[in-house]
Amino acid sequence: AALLAAAAVYTPAAHAAAEAIQSGVDMSLAVGSGAAVAGLGALLVAADPQKRREQQLASHDGDELEAVKNYFNTDGFSRWQKIYGETDEVNKVQLDIRQGHAQTVQKVLGWLDAEGG
Repeated sequence: AALLAAAAVYTPAAHAAAEAIQSGVDMSLAVGSGAAVAGLGALLVAADPQKRREQQLASHDGDELEAVKNYFNTDGFSRWQKIYGETDEVNKVQLDIRQGHAQTVQKVLGWLDAEGG
């Protein structure tokens, strides 16, 4: 109960789950709500690029070069290859990045042509 009370300070959903437990509402619903809140919190942390970078640096004692090398030796290379490669196996986010970068490249090339470069 103390854990739920502490979590209730941070999110309205956790607060509602704590109240449900205290009022005797079906325990599985309350536990499920708490798990959903925890899962959403983990998803938000995982989706935050700045937090991900900080975690990568921390896991390599602040050595940015080592963190980048580890990233590209694991998941990073395949992600990079999907965005910049010729494969059609891309998810929506990777496709959006690919298309956005292509538009940026075309725009810059247009500027260079316009200036005679």
